[in-house]
Amino acid sequence: MGTSGKALTRPAAGVFLTLLACYLLTHGGTFYSSDGYVMYATAKALALQHTIVLAPNPDVAWQIVQGQHGLYFSKYGLGQPLLATIPILLAKALRESILSGVLDEALSIYAVSLLNQVVTAASGALVFLLAVRLGNGIRLAVGLALAWGLTTLAWPYSKTFFSEPLFTACLLLAALGLLAYRQEGNRWRYGWLALASLGLGYAVLTRVVGALLLPPFLAYAARAALPHPEGELLRRLIRRPASGVDWWRSALAAALAFGIPAAACLALLLWHNAARFGSPFDNGYTGERFDTPLLSGLAGLLVSPGKSIFLYAPLTALAVVAWPRFWRERRAEAVLYAAIAAVVLVQNAKWWSWWGGWVWGPRLLVPLLPFAILGLGPLLRTSARARTAAWALAGFGFGVALLGSLVDFNLYLIEIHAQYEAAGRGNADPDIYWRLSTSPIVVEAQRLWEGRDISVVTFHLQRIGFNTAQSTVFLVALALIAVAGVWLLAGTRDEPDIP
Repeated sequence: MGTSGKALTRPAAGVFLTLLACYLLTHGGTFYSSDGYVMYATAKALALQHTIVLAPNPDVAWQIVQGQHGLYFSKYGLGQPLLATIPILLAKALRESILSGVLDEALSIYAVSLLNQVVTAASGALVFLLAVRLGNGIRLAVGLALAWGLTTLAWPYSKTFFSEPLFTACLLLAALGLLAYRQEGNRWRYGWLALASLGLGYAVLTRVVGALLLPPFLAYAARAALPHPEGELLRRLIRRPASGVDWWRSALAAALAFGIPAAACLALLLWHNAARFGSPFDNGYTGERFDTPLLSGLAGLLVSPGKSIFLYAPLTALAVVAWPRFWRERRAEAVLYAAIAAVVLVQNAKWWSWWGGWVWGPRLLVPLLPFAILGLGPLLRTSARARTAAWALAGFGFGVALLGSLVDFNLYLIEIHAQYEAAGRGNADPDIYWRLSTSPIVVEAQRLWEGRDISVVTFHLQRIGFNTAQSTVFLVALALIAVAGVWLLAGTRDEPDIP
């Protein structure tokens, strides 16, 4: 490995802290969706009552559904609520000690609403580490990580409690683990393999549709095993035997490292389904189907004025152009990343609600974004024109991402849906996303200019129960995080690339 792990620690920490500071600066202190509140209710039940049973709620009857024994459960995956028990328990401990003046429920919601900000900032560090291992210099890797974190949907969704940020982080962990396993020749490669397995398993535990991504990841894992002793079995299967290799112990170690974490997550997933609905294969999504015509869904996600991925993450357009060069340089990774993008795109184009509900931009495409950005490396290293185009696209993307991070998109959507109903025009979805005049980007830019729909509480923490002293401590901590992030990044320098 051409760059030492120690040399990567500083810039990785810098990326994490810089992104976290930006996310905290635009923090909203709420969940922005009924999905988030339902997952929060599950997390709270798990943390404080040690159950997954919820009280029925007619306002979200399609999300809290009746299961076996007449009890009610969330239809969502367990991964997000399970991780959210950590901030809930932390909030409880703080409430009982130094933050006694803060409302109990408000503090709990606030703590959980910070979770995706930490997860997304950590994902930025993973993007950086992947970019370096893909052969990019440290500075370019930092640029790619910040571009993903600040010019795409990553920023707006960091302040929500949707499961896409955690799902994306799990996929990045899996990709990093498998790439490091492929490159490492020492005993630590089994640790990387275990991390990859944990990422894949927890991704499926978070969103069961992640199972559709298992084939490309498993194919890449098989390819990654070939340089190692455990790859001897694969060589024999394809009739390219290597002599003198005692592979069976290595193969067993690799199988255990890759199998146990994923198997544990799968077992938890099957238990969760069985505990709720009596069958390990019933996840509660009754009546929701992949029945949108493929071309219609693809058009909506790619070219519609209100949901096009190229508008909400403009660098993805350059990533399409850059992919052939990425493929020539890193063929195995280019195929894996393209497969991830293709599966996510087609799967969600077919989903009945391809627009993703009441959200900002094409929420369901968030998981493919880091892999698209990572493919830019080879083109940006070799083409001055591409770098100029990247700056322009990133600038536009930053503006759109900042807009989505400053406003509460629900306020406009509530208003436009009410207008449609009052005019007898039926449901506004997805009609409004096909009209430039009703595109959220256009409308929210106008409303923000008028001072409407702003949803940042960073400088107004008293609204949720913090007193002046506690709010000041938060702002000082935010400033220190920002300074530390900039200082760490300012001190980074390029070292030889990883081959």
